[in-house]
Amino acid sequence: MRNMGFKTVPLLMLLFLLLAPLLAGCGSGNGREDAAETVETAEDGAADESVPPADAGPDSSSPQADGAVPSKSQEALAQAKSEGKPVLLCFRSQTCAPCIQMGENIDQVIPEYQDRATFIIVDVYNRSEESLCVEYGIRTIPTALFIKGDGQVLGGYEGVMEPDAIRQQLESLLASQ
Repeated sequence: MRNMGFKTVPLLMLLFLLLAPLLAGCGSGNGREDAAETVETAEDGAADESVPPADAGPDSSSPQADGAVPSKSQEALAQAKSEGKPVLLCFRSQTCAPCIQMGENIDQVIPEYQDRATFIIVDVYNRSEESLCVEYGIRTIPTALFIKGDGQVLGGYEGVMEPDAIRQQLESLLASQ
């Protein structure tokens, strides 16, 4: 019986090492080249201290420091800022279960806010969006940021937000304009 333990431990360790990347799930890049989704609408989520502070974030209207061409999401963010329109910026993937749920919850809210805010959905696995993810310090997906029309991050939330929480955050965002 004792010998069995010595054989079992290495096998369990090997199994763990093989399964760990699958269990990690969301948040790490796999190099997929999916296009970023940009949806013109408004949405909200609960504030969370672990997301960038209100004064954090890049000036999305300026060119990137490294001279790279802005991504579709960066262009949409710059456009919203130039119009003074608030933004729900959601970082997610198309394969993460919580991200899919967050997307469905956002879709429920969009019709109510589409004329008053811009929704920008960023696929974290799209390499063209990498600099945007780095600039906003995205560590977990889904992460939703609520950005005022002047580009200031009002608040953010890591994880899935229910539609009512999104509405509440959007109302706060719109009231702060």
